[in-house]
Amino acid sequence: MVIQVNGKTRDVLNVEKNLKQTEIDKLIMKSSKANKHLMNKKIIKTIFIKNKSGGYNIGYNKKFNDFKGFNDAFAFLKGEFRLKKIPISYSTKYHLEGIWKSNWEVILRSNYYLRKETGDTVRSNKLLNLTFTSSAKNPEYIFHSFSGNHHQWENNFKPVSLNKANLELFFKSITTIVDVEIQNVSNYIYFDQNSLPQQTKKNITAGKIHVKNQFGKKHLWIM
Repeated sequence: MVIQVNGKTRDVLNVEKNLKQTEIDKLIMKSSKANKHLMNKKIIKTIFIKNKSGGYNIGYNKKFNDFKGFNDAFAFLKGEFRLKKIPISYSTKYHLEGIWKSNWEVILRSNYYLRKETGDTVRSNKLLNLTFTSSAKNPEYIFHSFSGNHHQWENNFKPVSLNKANLELFFKSITTIVDVEIQNVSNYIYFDQNSLPQQTKKNITAGKIHVKNQFGKKHLWIM
């Protein structure tokens, strides 16, 4: 089930068919991603569409600027589907104009409840959220062309590629979130010791781990 807050998808939950709206509401309030967008806010209206899954949305967006080179146009595709009962949402974007031409991005999101069976009892006390992002983007305009009092350059840099995976594990029983992120960048651009932009062909891989625990109204972050 896709959860939207103010028209934006905030989470995708794996739920059983034919659940009542009251049961869905309880699951949403326990969701680690959707709940943070509802904190300290009054819910005016909710829309519940029962047993609906799948679907897609195709669109085109055009933006105009006084400087023609900064005009932007892109096509996008969004949707969701199920793979062996696991809900997966996707979002793709491809730019067609301006300095962003040929930029693209693909994002896949999913979540899964880790179940533990004890006799005839099935418990879901852990929620696993997965996000994968892959993109290729042209460097910022300033890296291509610049002319100043001390520096000037004309570069033909290649697009910067990024692959990023994020895993978020939410333990309901101890209100703890473990967030792991790994990303790989190729064609990375940096400024050297002479304050000139350079591009490296090496792949750069980095990662981080966050642990968040809630004690009543207080939070503890470990990074």
